[in-house]
Order: sequence, then C-alpha cells, then structure tokens
Amino acid sequence: MSTEGSVEQEEASLSPAAKRARRRKYEDDRTALMLRQLFSPLPKRPGIVPLDREALRKRAADVPLEAAEQLLDEAKTVWGARQERIQSAEAKATTLLGTVAIAASLIIAGAGLILDPARVADGWREVLMVLVLLLLGCLLMCGAMASRALLSVFTISRAQVRQAFVRAKDKDPRNVQRARAVDLMARAGENLYVADYKLMSVRIAHRWYQLALIFFIALGVALAAYVLSGDLPATTK
Repeated sequence: MSTEGSVEQEEASLSPAAKRARRRKYEDDRTALMLRQLFSPLPKRPGIVPLDREALRKRAADVPLEAAEQLLDEAKTVWGARQERIQSAEAKATTLLGTVAIAASLIIAGAGLILDPARVADGWREVLMVLVLLLLGCLLMCGAMASRALLSVFTISRAQVRQAFVRAKDKDPRNVQRARAVDLMARAGENLYVADYKLMSVRIAHRWYQLALIFFIALGVALAAYVLSGDLPATTK
C-alpha cells in the first residue's frame, strides 16, 4: 500500500467530521436519480472527509515549532484554493445569468413574429413555436441553476477577530503560526461542501445552456428550411 493511500485512510478514520458530513445532502450514485440531478443537483460525496479542528490540533502538535511557518504557508494555500473555487463558481454563475437574460429577451421579442399567421404558414408556425418553447425552457433552467449557485444560503467559515486576539497572547510567534494554520485548515474543510455545491450547480447550469444551444441551432435550421420551402403564410382578412 502506498504512503499516500495509507495517509488518506488514516485521515478518514480519524475525522469526527464524518458524522456531520453524513447529515449533508450529496448526490446518490444510482442511475435512477441522474434525471433529478438536472433539476436539483447535489455535490458528489468526497472520498476523504476533511479533518475537523480537534483532529487538526492533534496533528499540529506533532509538527516541530521550526516548521510552523511552513505549515502556515501550506494552510494559506489550502484556504486560498477553497475560496478560489467558491468565487470561481459565483463568477461563472453571474456570467451565465447575464447571458441567459439577454438571450431570453431577444427570443421572446422574436417569438411574436412566429405567432403571426400573416408571416408564418400553418404547420411551420407550430413547429417553430415548439422549438422556441424548448429553447426558452432550457434557458430558464440554466438561469435557475445559476441562481441556485448564487442565492443558496450557506454559512462560509472565515477567520474571527476574537480568535486572533486570543492567539496573539502567546509569547512564542511560532505557536501563533501553528494555531493560525490549524484555524485556516479547519475553516477550509468546513467550506468544502459550499464550494462543491456551488460548482455542481454551475456545472448543471452549463448542461442546460448546452441543451439551449442545440435547440437554438435546431430553430435556425427550421427557419432556414421554411424560407427555402417557399410556403406561403396563411391569408388573413
């Protein structure tokens, strides 16, 4: 067994955070629930549960004080990566929302022309309207999933001023660095579910956007076929 694999198993077994993680909602791998993921996506259950604060303190106690600065640098890297994932998901969700809003407004404005029997012949009008409705439906779901990534209420764990003053009372700066490293790693672990949830919502929003593009292409092909067919629109008095 590799050293990395044994460490991962040890971390999973040592972490009491597994009890809290089990209360969180994750994606079930059963195929029957794949359709549900399109409408109510949940993150996949992580293979390794992050260590909680108490387990991290026990690990940090074995770290020599001379390596406290290095441990703090590692903790900052872990914390920064977690925050970057959250911010990246929110930025992508914001971009998708803006794109969906513009596309939906243009499609709704153009749908009035398709509904006019004086402009589009019977038969073709029904086909085009079905494609428009499917396109709008996909855009709506894309916007809903992107909004889910932005508007779902989560408590993001961040460093607290009160704890900073408590750590500062230690006369040895290396102890302060080690304590701060533990705090950053613990909070990064607590934010793991938030990052995974937001990224999964954005991933599903992107799938709906891809479906919308497919229907957009189909609508364009149908419009081109109608123009080339030469069918006259229904006459009105």
